[in-house]
Amino acid sequence: MKRARKIILWTATGMLALMVLLAATFVLLVKQSPGFRRYLLAKVEASIYESSGARVQAQDFQLNLSAMGLALENLAVRGAGPAVSEPLLRVQHVDIGIAVDSVLGRKWHFREVTLRRPVVHLAVNKNGENNLPKPERTAGTGAKGIFDLGVHRLVVQQGEVYYNDRKSRLEADVRDLELTAGFVPEQTRYLGEISYARGKITYGDYAPVVHNLEAVFSAAPKKIAVEHLQLTAGKSTLSGNGTLENLSDPAGHPRLRANYDALLETSDIAQFLKGLEAPAGQVRVTGFLSYQSRPDRSLLESVSLWGMISSPELALHTATLQTTVRDLAAKYKLENGTAEVENLRAQLLGGRLEGRAMVRDLAGAGQGRIEASLKDVSLSLLQTASASNPVREAHVTGTINAEAQGSWSKTLKDLEARGNVTIRGALGQNPATPLEGVLHAGYSRRAGQLALHNSYLRTPQTSLTLDG
Repeated sequence: MKRARKIILWTATGMLALMVLLAATFVLLVKQSPGFRRYLLAKVEASIYESSGARVQAQDFQLNLSAMGLALENLAVRGAGPAVSEPLLRVQHVDIGIAVDSVLGRKWHFREVTLRRPVVHLAVNKNGENNLPKPERTAGTGAKGIFDLGVHRLVVQQGEVYYNDRKSRLEADVRDLELTAGFVPEQTRYLGEISYARGKITYGDYAPVVHNLEAVFSAAPKKIAVEHLQLTAGKSTLSGNGTLENLSDPAGHPRLRANYDALLETSDIAQFLKGLEAPAGQVRVTGFLSYQSRPDRSLLESVSLWGMISSPELALHTATLQTTVRDLAAKYKLENGTAEVENLRAQLLGGRLEGRAMVRDLAGAGQGRIEASLKDVSLSLLQTASASNPVREAHVTGTINAEAQGSWSKTLKDLEARGNVTIRGALGQNPATPLEGVLHAGYSRRAGQLALHNSYLRTPQTSLTLDG
């Protein structure tokens, strides 16, 4: 019996010593043999390519057993399709820390992953093809997702992102990207913060939008939530929060919901639109956005928006008019492909501006209708504000009221409009000459015609009839 115990003990000791020897030999080979490290990298790179379609290359790696860590140098991930000359991802240095939860149970997790100076190049060509990896076969059940890996702390330092979509003429690049995220095992989700400065988005022929961004987020297998987002561009700001749900929906129908509050400086908008003569001031836009992806509906039919637009004061400075619009407010809505602006109100030239507009079937026929009215506008203020008033030296008092309706289909080239104007006032002073007028007008843009009927301007001594 004692002899058997000795044999078992010596056998176990020998196996343990052999395992230690093999481990020590592996560590020595890793530390001292560049060729062995290249061999290991080639095996790992082949495995990643087989499961994901991504060609991963690393210049070298270093193993630190005392700290249970791994360091990768000059990591590159190459995708497919367009822009294959530039790696999809290039990272100057990667630090990976591993923690063992159970040796016997073979359980472990990433304690920390740090990426220093990662550079991402995303590209879409004119045919809509992107450069993301395309796996040659579906990964087996042994493949791990990011939530299975459970990275307890993810850090991205000095990152850069470049995006070029030639199909939609959209380009973007981000500098100084910083990301910190941690995994919460009990909730199976990541909590994190992301920020960057001097980001730039360029669309078509419009001017680039340079902006900064900060966001706090959480990410779970079925849901991504942005708890707070702050975006700054010039003097304009945008804050908001939202959720993206149904990410694991087999039918691929994600749902987006977001609240937003934007304070827009009109000079920033004019700069983006390259020379647009926009009123000077600030406009606040608040609202709620909802999007549900559906294969049988277009993007405009799937997006819903509700909100308010307001501005305390906007200064109009054009070649023909210089005045101020105060207390601007309106409700807007986009639902089922129909856009509406309701309850438009503003104070203008001592009077009130009211209006509404609607465009049905934005993705198709685009049938639009607009209604507007001016009530009790001051003729004297209008005379002062008009830079091209032919009777500037005359003293004009009184009010003007007007209403107009217009409609079009598909484009404004089909605009048909009609309007009515009523004038009640006086010319001159000491004594003042009463003035009254009525204008009834119709306009066809396609025909290029403006027609007046049953219209006149009258004083006690003079009458001017306008018809034709």
